[in-house]
Amino acid sequence: MINVAEDFSDIYCDEKPDILFQGDIITDIPSRKKLNEEDISGFMLVNNTCDMYQSKDYLDSFLLIPVRSMEFYVLERKKNKAAKDKTKNIIFDITRYKTLSKFFLPPTQRFGSKKPHYADFSIMSPIPINKKKMLLSNRKASLKIPVREKLGHMLGVFFSRVSIPEEHETKHSYLKGWKDEYVDGHYKS
Repeated sequence: MINVAEDFSDIYCDEKPDILFQGDIITDIPSRKKLNEEDISGFMLVNNTCDMYQSKDYLDSFLLIPVRSMEFYVLERKKNKAAKDKTKNIIFDITRYKTLSKFFLPPTQRFGSKKPHYADFSIMSPIPINKKKMLLSNRKASLKIPVREKLGHMLGVFFSRVSIPEEHETKHSYLKGWKDEYVDGHYKS
């Protein structure tokens, strides 16, 4: 039998007390209790860019993605005869992070399960940033770097966005100068 705590210590890490990270696993969200009855073991906390900002000036909500067991995925695929034949190949792709809509989560004692799970990007719901304290108190696991970075990359591709703060002054002054010189100057002639 696999010793979960030792075998996946390269995936999960100890959480920082006051900081939420991309990919944190959250359980026991009071407003989402109904979803737990639909084979949802918890939620992955994400943002719609490759990075997680926690400033109220930049972000007004986080996104919650349902986390389900891989067993649930297999059982759902078995119901569809056309999909049944491709299940093995798709699971292979999910476990190697080669799909855009599913993120593999190995088993962890922190999450309270000895089964592998996946986060399903196709279902997302917002949760206000002012719920940060509740999210921190219900966080069960955090992803280690580089796994967190892989998740950020997948989300950046999924949403076609890379996170760059809007206040990036150098970029704005360069673009304004470029626009004034090349774009506006070109059309004035």
